[in-house]
Order: sequence, then structure tokens, then C-alpha cells
Amino acid sequence: MDYLEQLEKHNWILTDRAVRVISSLSLTLLPAILTLLLLDCFDSYLISRFYPELLLAQGFTVPVSHFLFSLNVCLSIAVVACVSKAVGEKDFDKSRYLISHSLLISAFFALFVSLFLFSVNDRLFDGLGLSSLELSALKRTDTREQITSYMFLRYLAFIPSLLSLTAISVFRAVAQVKLASVLLCVWALLSMSLDYLLVLGFELGPFKQEAMALVGVGWGHLISNTFICVVCFYLLLRKKYLVFSVRNFGSNIRAVSYVALPSFLTNVSLPLVLSVLTALAARSGASSVASFGLVSRLEPFLLIVPMVFSVALPVFVGQNWAAGLKARTINVVLSCLHFVLWLQLGLAFVLYLFSYQLSEQFGTELDVQVLVRCYLISVPVSLCGLGVAIVSSSVLNAMGHSFSAFLLSIVRVFFCVLPSSLAGYYLADMPGLYAGIAFGYMLSGLVSYCFMKKIMIVTREDKELSFYKFAL
Repeated sequence: MDYLEQLEKHNWILTDRAVRVISSLSLTLLPAILTLLLLDCFDSYLISRFYPELLLAQGFTVPVSHFLFSLNVCLSIAVVACVSKAVGEKDFDKSRYLISHSLLISAFFALFVSLFLFSVNDRLFDGLGLSSLELSALKRTDTREQITSYMFLRYLAFIPSLLSLTAISVFRAVAQVKLASVLLCVWALLSMSLDYLLVLGFELGPFKQEAMALVGVGWGHLISNTFICVVCFYLLLRKKYLVFSVRNFGSNIRAVSYVALPSFLTNVSLPLVLSVLTALAARSGASSVASFGLVSRLEPFLLIVPMVFSVALPVFVGQNWAAGLKARTINVVLSCLHFVLWLQLGLAFVLYLFSYQLSEQFGTELDVQVLVRCYLISVPVSLCGLGVAIVSSSVLNAMGHSFSAFLLSIVRVFFCVLPSSLAGYYLADMPGLYAGIAFGYMLSGLVSYCFMKKIMIVTREDKELSFYKFAL
């Protein structure tokens, strides 16, 4: 009897106490999300400490790296939503076909994206403002050469990365969260180890590798992604989750696309905004780009709890919602939103107290430290709003309201964060930019919370609510 057949007899996601289920899912996934976020911070720390002149190059790669990560996230959201729904309905044959066809979609999609981005790489970074910097700075740091070599490796690594995250999402969807967490932890730790060795160089007996700087980070990601991809496929085959058949292929593509496309548009909006803000930072000089790149990598780490909930809750919500346990789902979601709100406010207070000491850990350049300190003072208090918005979007996708989640995210990005950020920059340069981001996050959190409260009330009355009706 395989694991899917065992779920038919006892599914702890549906039967155990809600608090115990959410605690188990969240605490199991917490080390995995933490190590993944530490990976980005670790890479930034390596470059800032040993190659501070390359912080400019790394800063320019942040929007594209976020774009690739967002594509990983959107397909993962779709796979979790579709597979967990099928498991909640106890349709395990459908689950196997969904798993197999999702991986096939991931492979072709990743290949297309990698080839496309590689073909437009130079024009992409020129659009981000790389060409506007002084030629002397480019010669001194070899910025363009470092970016081209690094991003080629990241584009190549995107293929095994997307396949790996899709497979890990399958394990999450069928409630094998411990296995998913272990795979993510091993993946991140392996990447950090390889990045350290390749960035700084090593010599082990007959094996010797010269320091590769930023390019070493790219090679580290490529090797670790490929290794984890092989392990994931081995586990999927061993657990008999894969079916080599095109049966129901069209309907499965439509089911995954129904969630993935709005999620794609939602997740890709943030890298687009980061691209605009990076281009603005480039107008203020190399220090501004370097500092913005650092805080952009730091921010997900500050949102660790909302990100854990955004990964854990879809599994709970998807299965319970499909099984008709709506009251149980509503109570858990609202409790999680309140928890995120107060926790982020407490974290903001701590960061404010230690902003000076923390800013000194990011590089040796005084200008960069000052701008990082400015971020730590103004933005973290608003992350309570962003955290609520992140959790709300993930829950809406799991409930089947993917279009409402998309519209909510569009309002957050293009009507809250982007306008306030642009206004802040033109009023007070980089400090104004960070203040504008903070205002946008708070406003988007307020909109998301009000909508979630409304949709939960309407659901209790067995009615339907779209974001469009809510706005009216």
C-alpha cells in the first residue's frame, strides 16, 4: 500500500485538531524556509565581505533572481492547490495524473523561460539602468562581465530548480511535509557550502579551485539544483506517484493553468516593481544600487513567519475546503492573520533598536551602511501589512479564488506600493523611497485584511464574493 492509499483511510490534515495541524505544518516547514532565506543572505554576506566591489553587480541581478523565484512559486502554488484539492476529495488516481503532468509542464516552461531570458539578457540589464552608470565604474568592477556569466548559470539552473520545487510541492500537497522540509534544508545547505567553496576557492589534495567570486555563486546553485532534482525524481518514482500516460492531460493542464496563470501574474508583478525601483536606485549611484540589493535580499528573511504560513496554510486550506470543512478553515485563517500582524510589529521594534549594529554587518562602505540603516528604521514596521497580504493571497489561491488573489495583488503592487515608492523617491531620494515602500505595504495590508474579513463573513452565509464585488 503506497502513501496515497494510506491517506484514504486516515488523513490527519482533516481529522486532527486545527491548532495541532497548523503548528505541525508550520514548525516542520520553518527550518526549510529559514535555510532557503539564509541562502540569499549568505550569498550577499560573502560578496559584501570578500568582494565589496561586486555588490553593484549583485544588486542589479536581484530583480531577475526574484523573477525566477516568482516563477518557481507560482507553479508550486498551482500544484499544491490542485493536488491537495484532489486528495481532499479522495480522488487519488486524479492526483497521480496531476503530479505527472505538472512535472511535464514545469520542464517545458522552465526550458522556454531560460532560453528567452538568455536571449534578451543584455537588453534586460540595460533597461535596469546598467548602461547609465559611468564607464569607469564598469571597467573597475567588470560589472557587465560578472552579471552575464552569473546570470547564464542562473538561467541554466532554473530548469532543475523548477522541477525540484514542483516535486517538493507534491510532497507538501499530500501531507508529507517532513520529507519536503528535509529536501529543502539539504538543498539550501548544499548550496551554501558550494557557494562558499567556489566563491573563495579551495584546495583539497589534488583538487584545487581558484576563487570565482560572483560566478562561484552561480555554479553553486547549478550543481545543488541538479543534485536535488535527481533525488526528487528518484523519490517520486519510488513512491509510485508518477503515471506515464497522457490521460486527462488537457483537463489537468487547464486545472493547473487556472491557478498558475493568475498566480504567475501576481508573483511577476513584484519583480517588475523591483526592476523599476532598481532603475531608480541606479540614478542615485552605485551605493544606492548596492544597498537596495542588500535590503531586497534581507526583506524575505524578515518575513519568515508569513512565508511559512503561506507555504503551510495552502495544504490545510486546500484539503479542508475541498472536504467541506469551511468553518474550521475560516477560524484558522483569521487566527493566523492576527498572529502575523502582532509578530511583525514586535520584530520591527527589535530591528529599530539594533538598526545601527545590524547595518555595520553589510559591507565596509559607509554610504551603503547608512542606506541600509535607513531601511531598517522605516520599512520593517510596515511588514505587518505585507505579511497579511502574502498570507491572504496564498489562502485565496487554495480556496479556489485565484482571480481574486490576482486582483488583490495587483492593487497591492500597482496601486499601493509602486505609486507611494515613486512619490517618496522624487521627494527625498533613497530615504524617501524606503518611506514610500513602507506606506505602500501598510496600505496593501489594510486592503487585504478587510477583504479577507469580508470574504470569510460571506462564506459563513454560503454566498460567493469576488474582489470586484468587494471593491464596489
